Amino acid sequence: MFIDKVNAELANNLGNLINRTLKMIEKYCDGVIPAAQKNSEKEQQLQKRVTKLRTEAVTKLDEYRVAEALNIVFDIFNQANKYIDEREPWHLAKEDQAALETVLYNLSDTIKQGAALLQPFLPQTAAEIFAQLNVKPLDIKDLKGYSDELVGNRIGERKVLFARVDKEKVLSEIM
Repeated sequence: MFIDKVNAELANNLGNLINRTLKMIEKYCDGVIPAAQKNSEKEQQLQKRVTKLRTEAVTKLDEYRVAEALNIVFDIFNQANKYIDEREPWHLAKEDQAALETVLYNLSDTIKQGAALLQPFLPQTAAEIFAQLNVKPLDIKDLKGYSDELVGNRIGERKVLFARVDKEKVLSEIM
């Protein structure tokens, strides 16, 4: 069960989100985080949902409800993955550069906010995410929502945050 959770939440959800987003920024924007050009209803929904989740996570942390806070942080990353699936940036790259840049901006900022909230739980991982976004680490109290802070940043070197754990290999080693 632990291995399944590591693979699902850390490798697939978080690690893949960071990797896909940064790879698209490299490919479609020459490695520079773009500005939002035109927020559609999908962007407004993402921002509203992430803002609500961010507030809930901070509240749970203030109440020492750590497990609930961590679940909310991963829900932010789930929202970003869902947003990628809905917006299909690879199609926007062929049809609408302004919409593509808006999507990549919103993903970058959502990841930045998620990394700040992840910091109390996985400080090294949060630091690596900030480094890959090429932004100074943010404390939870410094989060103000979506901003232009990342716009124009050349992303750092992409690194795999979490390798998938081979469940069969681990089980065979303990048996």
